[in-house]
Amino acid sequence: MSASQSYTLRGQLTRLDTTTRITLAVLALASGVYTYLGVRELLDGTATTVFLGAIVYSSAVSVAIYAFWSYLMRFMPHVRQPGSRRMLYVAMGLGAAMIIAMSSWLNAAALAGTAALEQHLAVTTEEYQGKLNEAHENALAAQSLLPDIQLASQRFARLSEQEARSGVLTGTSGSGTVVQLLRQMSNQLTGLQGEITASREDVKTLFGEGGERLSAMRQLVSSQGPIADRANAYAEQAVALSGLITALQQTSVAPTVRRAAEDLGRTFIAPIADGAD
Repeated sequence: MSASQSYTLRGQLTRLDTTTRITLAVLALASGVYTYLGVRELLDGTATTVFLGAIVYSSAVSVAIYAFWSYLMRFMPHVRQPGSRRMLYVAMGLGAAMIIAMSSWLNAAALAGTAALEQHLAVTTEEYQGKLNEAHENALAAQSLLPDIQLASQRFARLSEQEARSGVLTGTSGSGTVVQLLRQMSNQLTGLQGEITASREDVKTLFGEGGERLSAMRQLVSSQGPIADRANAYAEQAVALSGLITALQQTSVAPTVRRAAEDLGRTFIAPIADGAD
């Protein structure tokens, strides 16, 4: 090899060594930055304590990465014996595992932790949407019984009038036990009708407020800013929405309708045409 070729080769090696150092420094710095971000999210305490702890740990990680790979790349070309090279590979594997344990999961938390939490909040929002819709549908289903209850109340009222006037059921006119029972059933169904009518406005109001809470929760998920602050605000909205869902479930008149139907079945005895027991 001529002197000029040797000089050129040494120049290339020098530039390669410089490039390698810069590359390692950049990678170590990037890992240190995201390690700092990950550690800062995990530490508790005052702002100064969190800052110093994150800086010290991320600096240690950056120095460890740079020093480890720098020494390893310098030693590797000089280790020629197979046994020694295998030991060097083992040391490289152990060192890489330690670096991963020290920083990689923190880097992942800093890079993808916010996105993962936002995804979780988005899924939770859809679950709350389903619960709110279910409670609303149950409340509306109970209110759909209103025409039937109105019709039944009118029938009992009409039967009581006919029984009092002409004895259409028992054959004896006048205000007897059957008339009183028919009027009682009519009044009970009329009261139930009033409860259902009054609950309509409550259901509408609660469902509207629940929709506003869900809108605020979706806004928090998609907005910018620290995820911790948004998660706290989201939790407040979720608690309020849970209360609205519970209140919406309690406005359902289905249990009242069921009790009224059971009372009607226990107390009302339909007369038999021939008068036999």
